[in-house]
Amino acid sequence: MVLRALHLCSGYAGFELAIRLAGVPARTVAHVERDAYAAATLVARMEDATLDRAPVWSDLATFDAGPWAGRVDLITA
Repeated sequence: MVLRALHLCSGYAGFELAIRLAGVPARTVAHVERDAYAAATLVARMEDATLDRAPVWSDLATFDAGPWAGRVDLITA
């Protein structure tokens, strides 16, 4: 079983990378990160295939988690 992960306040994706290094089978479905530099880093790492491709939201306060209900197994923050 592959866990579906949602990362809040993702930063440079430290949790995603740690999960990967620990050998946990997980797939990132979305990130929320407001810092422009960190978000750009996420996108760059997705482009070079270091991270899973996933949408990046820029504001936790306006992020609608409703569509993810029942579709996510793991939330990191």
